[in-house]
Amino acid sequence: MNNLTHMEMVNLLIQPGVMILAGTLEVILGTIALNSNLITEQIFVAIVIMVIVSIHISAPLMKYSLSLGEKTKKSEELVA
Repeated sequence: MNNLTHMEMVNLLIQPGVMILAGTLEVILGTIALNSNLITEQIFVAIVIMVIVSIHISAPLMKYSLSLGEKTKKSEELVA
């Protein structure tokens, strides 16, 4: 595992199957709230859409932000 670069390790961690787990709690709580009549069906649909969008956006944004960090680190090493 030590032979992997930082970005290779990030790519292993940020797989679609891993990111799907991120929204499960919201969907479970939303389902319980819907079945208990605490929220309307429209609110539940909004929660599900928010989970789907956040799953699809978070992985690319995380990869992008980490690549910016790598670029900054390399430029700081060149200056030093």
